[in-house]
Amino acid sequence: MNWSVQGLGRAAKPRGVRASLALGTSLTLAGCLVGPNYTRPDIPIPDRFVEDGDRPQADQAASDAELARWWERFEDPLLDEFIAEAESGNLDLQQAISAIEQYRARFGIAGSRLYPSLDAAAGYSYVRMNDAMLGGVANPESFSSWTYGLDLAQWEIDVFGKIRRGIEFAQGEYQATVEEWRNTLITLRAEVATAYVRVRVLQSRRQNLIETVALLAKQLEIVRARVAAGTVTGLDLAEAEAALAIVEGKVPLLDAEIDGQLDGLSVLLGQYPGEVARRMAESQPVPLPEVTLSLGVPAQLLLRRPDIRAAERLMAAEVARIGVAVAGYYPEISLFGNVSIFATDFSGLFDLSNTTYRFGPAISWNFFNAGRTKSQVEWQEAVARQAEIQYRAAVLEAVAQVETAASNVGYARTTLDRLDGAVVDGLRGIALAANQYAAGTIELSRLIEYQRMVLDLQNSQAQARGFYAQNVIELYRSLGGGWEPDPIPAPADAAYPKSDPAGENAPHSPSSTEESEPPAATAVAAAEPAP
Repeated sequence: MNWSVQGLGRAAKPRGVRASLALGTSLTLAGCLVGPNYTRPDIPIPDRFVEDGDRPQADQAASDAELARWWERFEDPLLDEFIAEAESGNLDLQQAISAIEQYRARFGIAGSRLYPSLDAAAGYSYVRMNDAMLGGVANPESFSSWTYGLDLAQWEIDVFGKIRRGIEFAQGEYQATVEEWRNTLITLRAEVATAYVRVRVLQSRRQNLIETVALLAKQLEIVRARVAAGTVTGLDLAEAEAALAIVEGKVPLLDAEIDGQLDGLSVLLGQYPGEVARRMAESQPVPLPEVTLSLGVPAQLLLRRPDIRAAERLMAAEVARIGVAVAGYYPEISLFGNVSIFATDFSGLFDLSNTTYRFGPAISWNFFNAGRTKSQVEWQEAVARQAEIQYRAAVLEAVAQVETAASNVGYARTTLDRLDGAVVDGLRGIALAANQYAAGTIELSRLIEYQRMVLDLQNSQAQARGFYAQNVIELYRSLGGGWEPDPIPAPADAAYPKSDPAGENAPHSPSSTEESEPPAATAVAAAEPAP
């Protein structure tokens, strides 16, 4: 049930319209804000990510400089070029910028509701009214109608903060899209680096196969010579030919894998396949950075991760929308009006005595709706609680990602060191085994078996190098590496207040011994209407 009171007036002067507009603005600025005021939650986080003494621990503290452009620590110019090209050409990143533009527009629309909307109109019509319309008090005659003027659409005065809470909600969503763009950028850099490493791993494995093929081909010539000399049988020849064919057959399979990875890398760069393959045609070792990160005091690093910041901004938006729902308990106060000149001939449009105007306040109060407003508030409180849970889950997941990446880096480094030594020993052993076969002290099958073992070691070494590099990339990504306050895309310039243009004030996180009431719970308690 709604009731409303509208004041109509003709005797007022036009300056009364200006006074009404000024009054409306004053009421908006001085009005209260119903609903809860948002504060960031305090989330306990461990003082250190890795405390198990058996896990490898680094020496130095992670610095902003080291995290900001972590890919440069790989000292690979081509990788640097690819990441720069992805930043400008990746289509997912461009979609994220488009999302920012959309939410900036929504933020602008929400802000415009604080201000009146004026329409200018002019028109002409030829009118004839019948006797019934005139009530028999005059003879119906045709006449011309000329008019122009301004119309103030119903302007809601934000006395209780409904519109301002809506602006807070729109700004929270707007800021979340900025953080999602940042998260897309960080993820993109990590994906490009990971794809690049995968190609280099496959190229290393292919190089190992080519070297093994050359070795087996040389060995086959020796066997053929020995068969011709009658020192070995044709069985050795068949065995040598089969060993060479098996290894040669693996090369096209690796080529197909390499092509697939290159195509995927091209998509990340926003380019058609072909050019990337040309630039990576020459096989290079897997780049290995030196990692000296210390994972102590994680809060300052972890809580600036854009995905966590986006979750926090969405939570803030949902808390603000509680106020929008609570405003439903209170009446809506608005102003309306118009001023125009009406004349029956064109010359009369310039006669101010033909001015007409109508303006006044309107009050509308939905004081009974069978509990709908109460249910809307409860629903929005539940949404805010869910957003808080998602925020806390994002922090928990981030800590787990850092833990996993940190331990994987340490274990991969240990594995790689052991395989490096094993490959050196294996290559030395192949030369000895080849000499023994030439001397006739071992069978060909044993030499071939040993060569296969060394090839497996070399492949494991290449994969271990890739595993180490990929987990270093993941460690930097999980720590928010590549996060930078500037530059941000142009659509994001209004997302944060001027005092914090890039949203650098990351949420505070206390030690694990501190506790505080979550904001969504506070919001539920504060959402009841004032008596």
